[in-house]
Amino acid sequence: MFDVICRNCGEPWENDTLHEVAEELGTTYAAMARAFSNKGCGAFSGSSYAAAPCAADSKAAARGMLADLLGEDMDGYAAMLDDAEYMRLI
Repeated sequence: MFDVICRNCGEPWENDTLHEVAEELGTTYAAMARAFSNKGCGAFSGSSYAAAPCAADSKAAARGMLADLLGEDMDGYAAMLDDAEYMRLI
């Protein structure tokens, strides 16, 4: 399974985590994907996956642009991140 990467800090999360957090918070996967796309790890606030505030890393801007480009398409985002990592782009 592919990981989705926080646009702010670079923390990898399994895409399935978005489903789990959505269920835990009583929302939909689509809403969770939208929140993760916009907020990164901050989207998990209020869940058992909530982490310490994330700090930006040097490649976050590239991941952020990719997230903006793909929007709520978490599968596409994860696949593109995997390809970019393989090519050592981000």
